[in-house]
Amino acid sequence: MKAMVLKKYNDALVLEERIVPDINEGEALVRVKACGICATDVKISEGKGPKSKLPLVLGHEGAGIVANVRKDSNFKVGDSVVIHPHIYCGKCTNCLSGNENICLNVKGSLGMTLDGCLEEYIKIKEDNLVKFDKKISYEESALAGGTVAVPLSAIRRLGNILGNKILVFGLGAWDECDTDPQISGSGSDSLRKKFRKAGNCYKTGCR
Repeated sequence: MKAMVLKKYNDALVLEERIVPDINEGEALVRVKACGICATDVKISEGKGPKSKLPLVLGHEGAGIVANVRKDSNFKVGDSVVIHPHIYCGKCTNCLSGNENICLNVKGSLGMTLDGCLEEYIKIKEDNLVKFDKKISYEESALAGGTVAVPLSAIRRLGNILGNKILVFGLGAWDECDTDPQISGSGSDSLRKKFRKAGNCYKTGCR
């Protein structure tokens, strides 16, 4: 299989041929169909993000299709899935209370401390997979694990805010996902002009 590997900070990713991994009980093999690239990936590639040991396969926003499972699996070959990037234990008090993101025994995070989704196949715990309707594209689904889930979690913590005015600090993709026609909101960011310029360049192809 092919994998895009970061071997040196501030350098281009290297295309490598690797062996498709075998899976153990409770794991699934996923053929990656889409992987988002966010600011964290850029920071890691520059050596400014989480302390990562190189070589490393980046990518923590992945979606794909189940290619292989073991017996008695909750998934079947052909299922479309979103990949949860944080490899949590599922047994500590934080995990059992629904706070897997602060697992006391976390084993790592895909694309940060563990090889991520910029490869053709990835083996992953079944607990880290969520099925989704095939009517949704893989590109859209890949964003669900972070860009959509993070602001959704924040909104749920706020409770019923319909009809209220809100202020979002720090604009970007998360801010776009926060948008709801029933909620009046505004954003604040010191890079507002740069975001506007970047958006215009994206539309017009300017440099």
